[in-house]
Amino acid sequence: MNVNLEKIIDEYCLFDDAFMRLCFKEKPECVEFILKIILPQIDGLKITEIKPEYEIDNLVNHSVCLDAYAVDENCSIYNIEIQRASKDACPKRLRYHGSLMDCNYLKKSKKYDTLPVRYVIFISENGYRCNGKPLRQFSNFADDDGEALGDETYFVYVNGRNKNDTALGKLMQDMSNPNPDTMNYKLLSDLVGYFKKKTKGKDDVMTTSEKIFNLGKEEGREEGKISQLFDLTRKQIISTTIAAQQANMTEQEFCEQMKQAGYTD
Repeated sequence: MNVNLEKIIDEYCLFDDAFMRLCFKEKPECVEFILKIILPQIDGLKITEIKPEYEIDNLVNHSVCLDAYAVDENCSIYNIEIQRASKDACPKRLRYHGSLMDCNYLKKSKKYDTLPVRYVIFISENGYRCNGKPLRQFSNFADDDGEALGDETYFVYVNGRNKNDTALGKLMQDMSNPNPDTMNYKLLSDLVGYFKKKTKGKDDVMTTSEKIFNLGKEEGREEGKISQLFDLTRKQIISTTIAAQQANMTEQEFCEQMKQAGYTD
């Protein structure tokens, strides 16, 4: 693939899936930091377990790999997903993630009322389902009188386009910023700087990037590969001609799928 990996790495930010997962693995505490900003209503939030890139297997049907899975000291469970394309943040995906989180948590012989509070959080770069608001939280209520169901499940969409001067806005600024020197939050700045400036960190990013572009040698990554090609094309790092070739599509097919995936206006 005729691409300049160093240029690609320079452009990486926390909205880039592969880069973000590397960051979560290197410094899991940033997951708690992000959760505290997104969910300030949870007083004293303390995360006790964090699993970046956490796979929940379904032996019969579709399995999932969560960007980040976390458990707090009250046993509440959280899933954070970072999404660039609208199609990848559809409500039924949140529903499925939540259902597998419950299945994974509830062991045999355990009663249903032991299921924990559950948050599925999608941070959408283009503000999908946010209606221009910084954040929208959904839960289950009765159609007739609005009574809360009380199942303690919550779905949260965070607007990546919100870059105001609030704590959440500053977080979105940092997540879309490829330059660690101009970030707001030191924790994130140091983390991104490690992968952009330190030899060991840069080597790790380079190795991951080489795997992404070593087409055909990694099974089960087709969807992620296509999304990466969409993003590189949008950033004008590679041409649609090269991207279409790597995706084994015609240029017209590639452009149509890129538009359907929400990578073009």
